[in-house]
Amino acid sequence: MTMTRTQGRIGTDTDAGGEAGEPRKDVCAAAEASRPRPDGRDRYTIGEVAAITGLSTHTLRWYERIGLMPPIDRSHTGQRRFTNRGLDWPALVGKPRLTGMPVADMVRYAELVRAGDHTFEERL
Repeated sequence: MTMTRTQGRIGTDTDAGGEAGEPRKDVCAAAEASRPRPDGRDRYTIGEVAAITGLSTHTLRWYERIGLMPPIDRSHTGQRRFTNRGLDWPALVGKPRLTGMPVADMVRYAELVRAGDHTFEERL
């Protein structure tokens, strides 16, 4: 399987059902969120994120600890405060997990994504 750019960018790979050379949207980026996000807020507790994503709080903490997600901002009392952008990471790391990708490779991929578009070729 070939990973293509995310965030709705167009690719020309035919692995996801497109005709040869025909542009198509990245199926991972185009997928609908399985759980709706709350409207009008940009700060969520780990429990709220667990409810939104379907992941356990333990899994979210582990993803942050091993580097699958960027460090999460903390409140003055030390509680994690996820932003709307932070909610995208659990969805992103869930995609390669479904393919059976080893966790170490997922961590490396997440590092490359965070490093920016200049790492795109290395991500393939």
